[in-house]
Amino acid sequence: MKKLILTLALCLIALPIFANEITDDYIDIAKNYLNNENTKKAQEYVNLVLLLDPNNEKALSFKKLTTQEKDGINSNLTVEVKETVLSISSKDKSAELNNKGVDSFKEENIENAVKYFKQTISCKKNNCVAYYNLALCYKMQGKTLLAEYNFKRAYFINKNFLQCLIGIADMKNGAEKLKYLNRAAENKSFEAFYLLGEYYFEQENYTLALKNYSEALILEPNLADAYLKAAQCCYNQEDYELAGINLKKYMTYIPDNDFAHFLLAKTYRHLGYDTNALQELNTTISINSKDEYLFELAKVCYWDQNYDISIYILNKLIKENSKNSNYYNQLGLCYYENGNINLAKENFNKALELDDKSATIYFNLSKCDKDNAEKYLQQAEQIVPQSPKQAIDLAIMYYKISQNQKALDTINEAVEIYGCDNKDVYKAKMRLCKLIGNFNEYEKTKAELAMRFGAK
Repeated sequence: MKKLILTLALCLIALPIFANEITDDYIDIAKNYLNNENTKKAQEYVNLVLLLDPNNEKALSFKKLTTQEKDGINSNLTVEVKETVLSISSKDKSAELNNKGVDSFKEENIENAVKYFKQTISCKKNNCVAYYNLALCYKMQGKTLLAEYNFKRAYFINKNFLQCLIGIADMKNGAEKLKYLNRAAENKSFEAFYLLGEYYFEQENYTLALKNYSEALILEPNLADAYLKAAQCCYNQEDYELAGINLKKYMTYIPDNDFAHFLLAKTYRHLGYDTNALQELNTTISINSKDEYLFELAKVCYWDQNYDISIYILNKLIKENSKNSNYYNQLGLCYYENGNINLAKENFNKALELDDKSATIYFNLSKCDKDNAEKYLQQAEQIVPQSPKQAIDLAIMYYKISQNQKALDTINEAVEIYGCDNKDVYKAKMRLCKLIGNFNEYEKTKAELAMRFGAK
């Protein structure tokens, strides 16, 4: 299963009879971590206490200590995502049996853990923690009916134990999954809102995904991953300002995530902050020099007219992967702008060998070879798009040669053919309408996109 159950909520909303002992134990653990200068771990346990008892005076006063920054290090809590069984700090027999089950679970001896959790329940019938732990074991064994039964038993004993609803939801799909997550969300479970965000994000319904990530962050402002996912939603909705805000917030928790820096670089590019985009790309590549990042850097250098740098990067990429038509096409553009027409033509032809259905490559060749320009454009027009990308490619070519109506006709046909399950053609049409100045059609397409995909 996906590791989607969040640390803070898992550790718990248990039976009231155990609450004082659990909170005192967690305060002691937090003190030990702080004494060892592990402020982050100390904060985690203080926040666990406050989830169990929001008015706990010891935790509230201790939180002031753990939220102070030490040696300039940001000590804010980052919520990690994982699933675990729960311990009980009571001294009675049922707690001892439960904790033996926990030890077996941690040792990945699930069968033994099941035995101990069953014994715990036999010893104390209303032990919701043991039912919950038993449900997790059955879930790991693929016994979903038994897992669901025990989650429901735990929830019946303690209606505040919202992790049970989330545990059931994780085994469901579609409407059933939403039913249990929404029930947990109604009780202000930030994990439920986060998981609802994940559900809608996978459906590419970025409006509802963003709404739920935002709700999760209201309840748990330190939920780092929710900022990153919210940023992705905003980026996909072309709200680049808000995407940037969420990415910067995420980076206060996780400063060295290459994907976050890469997304921020692309966000800056859309906002027209080319210098910032270049800085972020350099940071991205210093963390992880993936080909995707290097290619983006090559394009940024091209747009900044740093053609020699772009050429150097592209040749490096081609040396590693000589079968990517986009690398040769971009290299041809650099040589063209540098005035080296022969090398430009050579690279466009190499790109064409790898992809003879790209109208853009034919168009680029037509610029380099004036004698055969008409032939290349005719070859481009004869392309029958077999994919959304090819259709978008052809529409853009028509726009570049000032055949705006043909461009619109081509993209409209693409929307009709591919629009049911591909939002890129809608976005391409919106960009095209903006370039042409057809703002009525732009707004209409934007509304269609929102209606079909729930996107902005």
